Amino acid sequence: MAQRTQVLLTCDVHNGDAEAVKTVVFTVEGQAFECELCETHLAEFREAMEIWSSHSRFVGRARASGGRAARSARSGRRRTSDGTSTAEVREWARAQGIPVNTRGRVPAELHAAYEAAH
Repeated sequence: MAQRTQVLLTCDVHNGDAEAVKTVVFTVEGQAFECELCETHLAEFREAMEIWSSHSRFVGRARASGGRAARSARSGRRRTSDGTSTAEVREWARAQGIPVNTRGRVPAELHAAYEAAH
């Protein structure tokens, strides 16, 4: 028998009488808070915090800290201590007919074989 679980977020300000559209996470004086808000209360929250205003007295002068900032993507060209990239080692291995994973750590034996060949 299959079972399906459904989570329905409700607005914390409406005490559960309205469906939430977003979970808002914010910090005040080192204390982190989060709440689920419906469209109406989300707009009210943003207005109160002046988050979307470029003329905000505080947010416009603040710097981002911690939180859920997006991380930059890695290039996939990680270099070893001898300056060889793992992508170069993988490419060489494939050309030699040696099976190698497309991701993850490259075995030390494969690095050694690459160095011996070059």
